[in-house]
Amino acid sequence: MIHKGTDRLLRIGPLMEVGVQRAQEGAPKHPAIALIDTGASASCIDLALAQALNLDAAGIATVQSHHGTTQRPVYRGVIYFGQRWIDLRLTGVALPGDHEITPYRVLIGRDALSFGRFAYDGPAGTFRLDFPPASEG
Repeated sequence: MIHKGTDRLLRIGPLMEVGVQRAQEGAPKHPAIALIDTGASASCIDLALAQALNLDAAGIATVQSHHGTTQRPVYRGVIYFGQRWIDLRLTGVALPGDHEITPYRVLIGRDALSFGRFAYDGPAGTFRLDFPPASEG
């Protein structure tokens, strides 16, 4: 999947639409905008979205950020990248509330990126995120 948008890529970062659902067969899939964050070891979800989707609790994580170290809830969820899905533990965070300036509700960290290939082409203002079919890994 190639994504374009030089201005937004510079202002916010690489954004893409994903699907989020409970890790339960037959659960409805909810569309969400995600920010690819190569600096994050774990993927995160906005607390309000996690609660709205009734994601199952999966424990507590110690999270270190520029704000310091905190304890955050962890949820079990499935993220869809097109037809490819990944079952993840998503750390619940309070993402910025102004969805015009920061339109994302999910952060895609290295835990999810480790399943695929990510390429960022600054001069072209594009990025690409590809996942092999599930049977390949």
